[in-house]
Amino acid sequence: MNEYREWAPPRDLAHMIQCVWALWGDDGGAGDAQPIIPDGCPEVILNLSDPFIRSCADEGEIVQPTAMFVGQITRPWVIRPSGAIRLVGIRLLPWGGASLLRTPMSDFTDEEIGTSDLGISWLSDLQDRLALLSPAEWPVEVYEFLRSKGHLGDVGNSSLARRIVAEIRASGGRISVRGLAARLHVSERTVGRTMRHDVGLAPTVLSRILRLQSALGRLLSDPTLELGRIGLQAGYYDHAHFTREFKRLAGCSPSVFLGRDRTLTDSFVDGGGQ
Repeated sequence: MNEYREWAPPRDLAHMIQCVWALWGDDGGAGDAQPIIPDGCPEVILNLSDPFIRSCADEGEIVQPTAMFVGQITRPWVIRPSGAIRLVGIRLLPWGGASLLRTPMSDFTDEEIGTSDLGISWLSDLQDRLALLSPAEWPVEVYEFLRSKGHLGDVGNSSLARRIVAEIRASGGRISVRGLAARLHVSERTVGRTMRHDVGLAPTVLSRILRLQSALGRLLSDPTLELGRIGLQAGYYDHAHFTREFKRLAGCSPSVFLGRDRTLTDSFVDGGGQ
């Protein structure tokens, strides 16, 4: 039996981090592959136990790094455990990766990179510390470590990205690029360039992801709700539009999704985010 938990960040780190999360358990290496659905946030993931395997259409199965930065994903990633599970994740806010790496986030879209290859090998120290602790102690150690190292930078460099994301969220993913530009008094080109650099996604793609996450949150909170109603509430034109977007980002239709084993998938549903 696996257990998943999230811990909100302290106030002084809340400008860059959405949460620290942990997933732990012992599945005996027999876990089924499940999709991880895009949520609009980059992450640092530290694996304290057996590796996870990711299925890739063009590469077959690959073993994921034990310490990695995962950029924005725009399609479902299918993963499975190979044994015991002890994962600790730092889920950054959409603009947090750019401040952490000081690099355009478009370079990491749909990519996972070992942290040692990114010049953030200091995370190995954190990984070693966490390996000695119990899950209940992990969030305190992560937040104290990040605060002491000062590696998350200042939000000032991402202030426009933060405002763009806030407008997209407030609109439920329904605002156009033209509307964003008008509200923020910048050009449409500036909106697109800022999002690609600081977030790693075009504003229209983030809008689609947040709409789906909103629908997923409703779907999982009450699976008896009528799918067409859920789609309309989340901002889709009709049931066909909802199903088409669901298949594109989740890899299957809503009805098929509900019938699957989703132990891993459900843990990473943002439900619309912050």
